[in-house]
Amino acid sequence: MQENYLAKWLNNDLTEEELAVFKKSAEYASYEKLMEVSGTLEAPDFDMDKALNDLNSKKLNKDVKVIKMNPMRKLWRVAAAIAVIFVASYFYISTLDESVSTQYAERNEVRLPDNSEIILNADSRITYSEKNWEKERNISLQGEAFFKVAKGQKFTVATHDGLVTVLGTQFNVENRKGFFEVTCYE
Repeated sequence: MQENYLAKWLNNDLTEEELAVFKKSAEYASYEKLMEVSGTLEAPDFDMDKALNDLNSKKLNKDVKVIKMNPMRKLWRVAAAIAVIFVASYFYISTLDESVSTQYAERNEVRLPDNSEIILNADSRITYSEKNWEKERNISLQGEAFFKVAKGQKFTVATHDGLVTVLGTQFNVENRKGFFEVTCYE
């Protein structure tokens, strides 16, 4: 019950009996000294108008950086970046070579832009450029393939072990693990 005496004493709510009990406690002397010292404390003088004038003068002396907001400039940058990406993608994709491959126990027939035919044997792969086909009829081969070449310009089959060049004929090329064989049928 004595813990409530301090709050009541500070609010002058103690009865005579409670005040007598509180004065007999050991803490009363220290509380009384605190009351005496805190009664002599004074707040420093504060001039509100002077503080406001000081604040306003600091604001006026500070250089203000002005940034122009131009949302169209940012939009143009984004549009230009997107356009560059699309153009680069188009040129990259258009320069890619065509590639056809077969798995084990699979055969595949390929018709080239000049109506030449290739029968790709199992576990084989051909690569050619469809874009440059009119200028150069070049095929890269890994594995085995049978070619029915349409008459016309030079037709070249490149392998790791050899190069076959014809004008218009039917032939088979096999190139596997150091084995290279060309068989002409027509």
